[in-house]
Amino acid sequence: MGAQAAPVLQAIPGVTRVTAADHRTGIDGFEIESARGTDIRRDIARAVVNSGWGLLELRPMGMSLEEIFLQVTTDEGAAAPGAAPEPPAAPQPETPGGVQ
Repeated sequence: MGAQAAPVLQAIPGVTRVTAADHRTGIDGFEIESARGTDIRRDIARAVVNSGWGLLELRPMGMSLEEIFLQVTTDEGAAAPGAAPEPPAAPQPETPGGVQ
């Protein structure tokens, strides 16, 4: 499977990245990222089976806190140029005083 698997997996609609993740004798593993909100598990399973490869495991992977932080801060930074400006601060009431 190895090298020929990555292009097959990358061709699945919704796949954004394919990375070799694990290799043991006779077993190749891949991490496959998809577009946000896209469930591609059935398409992956179909591609693997149609290619004649065995499928031992297919599981979703969570993001680490660091990955979430980077994604959130990157998303906010990308949105900042087109974002609406923050409303101005409410005026502070004037304090009585001054010269009499």
